[in-house]
Amino acid sequence: MEIEDWPDVENCPHRPDEQLTVFGVEASHVVVTSADGLPYRAKCLPSCQSPPLRPGDRVVVDTVYRDRTVVERVTQGHRDGCQYALFAYQLVSAEA
Repeated sequence: MEIEDWPDVENCPHRPDEQLTVFGVEASHVVVTSADGLPYRAKCLPSCQSPPLRPGDRVVVDTVYRDRTVVERVTQGHRDGCQYALFAYQLVSAEA
C-alpha cells in the first residue's frame, strides 16, 4: 500500500512509547487497550516479515503519523523487530 493510499486517522488515541495490549483479533482488525483501559478497534497491517498479532500480545507505539500508527511487538520485555501499522481507529462501545 502506497502512502497516498492510507486512509486518514482522526485524533489518533495513542502516543509514542505508549504500551498497548492486543485484546482481540478480528479478520483485518485488532482490538487494543492502553493504560487508560479504553478499547480501540483498528485495522492492522503487519510488515512483510511480521507474524499476525494474537490476543495477549503487547506492542509499543514507535511513531504516530497523520494517517497511521506504527507499533512494534514486545516479547519477554524487549522489542522484537516485528512491526505493524494500525489505522482507522474506532472506540469500542460498552455494548459491543
